[in-house]
Amino acid sequence: MSTSEMLELNRTIDRLRRAVGSLRSMYGDAASVRRLSNDLERLEIDARDLDSSPPNVVHREPVERIKVG
Repeated sequence: MSTSEMLELNRTIDRLRRAVGSLRSMYGDAASVRRLSNDLERLEIDARDLDSSPPNVVHREPVERIKVG
């Protein structure tokens, strides 16, 4: 993943963190808010893992497009 993609991912995670924080302020410790918090935590962990140890890049052949009609 390129540096710009990681920066965008981290900015998006930050925006999501603020949104989940707002929901927590509004709804407290509701089960759905806890699940969102857990999902956000997992997303943060996966983003760090991806940044620190990226998988091999897969190069795919372009797909031939056939126009119909």
